[in-house]
Amino acid sequence: LGPGILYNPFVALKPDLMIKYGVITTSVVMHDLCYWQSLYIAGRLHKPVLLLNPPPPSAPSAPSPQFDMTDIDSFYDHITHASSCSADDVDTTTTTNLELAMALNLDYAVRVSLLLLLSRGQHDFTLEQLFIQIVSLSYCGDNRHRFYGEDVNKFEKIVHGSYDALLQLYETLLPYYIECVDTESQSECQCRCRVKNEIDIRFLCQRLPENLVHEMIRYDADILQQLDDSARVHACVQYALCAIVSSSSWTQTVKGVVSAGVLNSLWYVW
Repeated sequence: LGPGILYNPFVALKPDLMIKYGVITTSVVMHDLCYWQSLYIAGRLHKPVLLLNPPPPSAPSAPSPQFDMTDIDSFYDHITHASSCSADDVDTTTTTNLELAMALNLDYAVRVSLLLLLSRGQHDFTLEQLFIQIVSLSYCGDNRHRFYGEDVNKFEKIVHGSYDALLQLYETLLPYYIECVDTESQSECQCRCRVKNEIDIRFLCQRLPENLVHEMIRYDADILQQLDDSARVHACVQYALCAIVSSSSWTQTVKGVVSAGVLNSLWYVW
């Protein structure tokens, strides 16, 4: 049901320390990372996270820096073939495939964020603005954010509080897409950037999450033939994100009320 994660909130580890933990299968995580089925786990992994059970020393220790674009291209081709054959033949038991899925998810985040920036005419931007766009993707359509259950400055606070970690997470991917045009900036996060000459809306749309494309076409059946219409592209992508996130957000809210009770759910949201 929904994003496939079951939470146990308000677990008291100490008298003054409560935690919330969730349980989810690896296959559901992989599906969300590869296709953005709910953008629930995938959206959380657009931001830096602490791996409590990291891969063994022989395996890659982080999703982005260990893989180049050729690896991501090959993995994307593999999952696209699996999807077209209606076969779930992506091995979810290997650390490498899980981390390739995490790397692909980061690549999706960069592409969709650049797509939104370009389609609203923002052809030059700071790294800070790009990261704010990235971290905001999974909040489009979130019922807590829409109804002010979340801090309206949340995105800026996430970026400002974890800028170095975000930079490390995306440092391998960004050079494929953008270049700095303001080398004299005193602040790295305020350095102005632009997409490389070969990067445009049509190029970015060549590799997007399957479910995002599905929702875009639901909104505008001809959108893939109308990629020169920036306003139309922006409306489609924005709608698709909201459609994906809203569905999983409301499902999790209902599940929270059932599992934790109305009062605890309201206390957690607010």
